[in-house]
Amino acid sequence: MLSIVWNVVGLWLLSLGKQALGPTAAYAAIVLFILLSSGYIFFAEKEYEKMYLLLACIGAALACYAITGGLTKDHSLWPSEFWRYAGMAVNALGVIGFLVSAP
Repeated sequence: MLSIVWNVVGLWLLSLGKQALGPTAAYAAIVLFILLSSGYIFFAEKEYEKMYLLLACIGAALACYAITGGLTKDHSLWPSEFWRYAGMAVNALGVIGFLVSAP
């Protein structure tokens, strides 16, 4: 959910002519995270552990990719160092959440 909010705020800032909170702010990312979240709920209710675990692994991989980007991409892609580290923290919470929720 935090990634959805992050992207919505980023798109809002872009619409105001300002820099997004990070290097990416996209409708596609919002849709992807909504689908992942919906999949978690659906597969948890149906007790499809393997599909839930697959989605958790995909989510964790995406979050790890974003953390890596925070460490390797040009620092000018973020409005400040605070937002660069905040983005990595949001994604680290995502990784922890995915790992804790795995069956």
